[in-house]
Amino acid sequence: SVIFPVQKLHRSFLPYIAMDWGSGAPGVAYICAESPGIQGYPKGSLILCDEIASYDPTDSGMNTGLHWAPSKWADALKDKCKEWDCPLEGVCDESYGIEETLLEKFEELGLSLIKPKKERVAGWQMMRNMLTSVKARDGKPGLWISERCEYFWKTAPFIERDVKRPEDLNTKGADH
Repeated sequence: SVIFPVQKLHRSFLPYIAMDWGSGAPGVAYICAESPGIQGYPKGSLILCDEIASYDPTDSGMNTGLHWAPSKWADALKDKCKEWDCPLEGVCDESYGIEETLLEKFEELGLSLIKPKKERVAGWQMMRNMLTSVKARDGKPGLWISERCEYFWKTAPFIERDVKRPEDLNTKGADH
């Protein structure tokens, strides 16, 4: 199983924030860590340690956001980073208002986030490969997801493929 119990990571792990912004749609931010090749995680493995998700729990499709302002996200991220001894830096998709970008707003609020590469199809393939490596225990970098990542476990295993592009996912569902 790729689920692992909550634990402290060795100080040589490289923690960071990975966030998919959402307001009307859910947003999710993960405290991630990259393995240096210790504690049973092959070098380059990614670990989703914890999450913050802004979804409406009354929406059975889990695809309605709570309309959190950037300041609410920043406060929640600062608290979560403190728990995990994670720097206030990482990646976040870019969108917000016309006059100010989300990344600029987060910078004002004390977070140093950069725009990630948007390669959804390649990213999903890499995720599948890394999950397969965990299951096979083949020594290749894997993707481990903590039991604390509830939104991940409630959505990711059930994401549907796009009917017209089977290598891609259906972006109308909860794909954060």
